[in-house]
Amino acid sequence: MSLGKLGIIGFGNMGSAIVKGLLDVKLFMSSDIHVVDIDEKKQNSAKAAGHFIHSSVQKLGELSDIIIVAVKPGDVHGVLLELDALSKDILIISIVAGVTLRSMKSVLKKNPIIRVMPNTPCMVGAGTSVMACGPDVTD
Repeated sequence: MSLGKLGIIGFGNMGSAIVKGLLDVKLFMSSDIHVVDIDEKKQNSAKAAGHFIHSSVQKLGELSDIIIVAVKPGDVHGVLLELDALSKDILIISIVAGVTLRSMKSVLKKNPIIRVMPNTPCMVGAGTSVMACGPDVTD
């Protein structure tokens, strides 16, 4: 079963662990994953795993049905501005620590947003996560 195309912005420890978990339970295939990361090593790691690498959030947004934002808190505002400029409404899932739904919604007016807080055992497939949905997220 596949849920469509997944975009992920930030392929660091948590971002790549989440993708691995989604692949392990077969919610996505490697070829369904589109990645943007500024770090060349992380780009190479994603490419080696069979994912598509893109240089812009715009391109990622054109090809994705769902986008996970997995960047450092200091980088999130710029990423949210780029996501807000996308022409289509895409479900945004944020794992960015310390960034509230309210602050994300102040930038992403048209996108449904889910905030997820995974814990570090997720990196070895033994974690748990808490999620909060924005008001416009549907079942």
